[in-house]
Amino acid sequence: MALELEGRVVKILPPQTGEGSRGTWKKRTFVIETTEDFPKKIAFITWNDKADALDSIKTGERVRVAFSLESREFNDRWYTDARAWRITVIKEETVTPPAGGGSNYGGPQGNTTTNNDADPFASDNAPLSDSDFLSGDTDSSDIDLSADTEDDLPF
Repeated sequence: MALELEGRVVKILPPQTGEGSRGTWKKRTFVIETTEDFPKKIAFITWNDKADALDSIKTGERVRVAFSLESREFNDRWYTDARAWRITVIKEETVTPPAGGGSNYGGPQGNTTTNNDADPFASDNAPLSDSDFLSGDTDSSDIDLSADTEDDLPF
């Protein structure tokens, strides 16, 4: 089973080494936090040469992790590992501010009011009407919201 997740690296633990029946091994664990609406922290393990690849990754970087889940039994208890087999650093785009050092605030232009209690969204213009948002062009694919529709909701 191969899965993928994206997230930000929260922690990279130090490597663990040991001797096994197949020779020496190296294991390393790292934790990412997903970028979903409800973020979750997930610990992944890497083995041998993949453990060395974590040296080039820094805490705080966004990564995409390809992994597989594996469970095993030991003394009537089950343990599950998320084994990372590919880690890709996601380069974040650098956002440059607009020329002139201005902000993207779309408020009234030329407002020189210095009163801190003033409403920053207030304007001398009249309020917008429905016609300001609707164009005269209609398309057959437009949805007619004025039609009385029946629904089967209980309220």
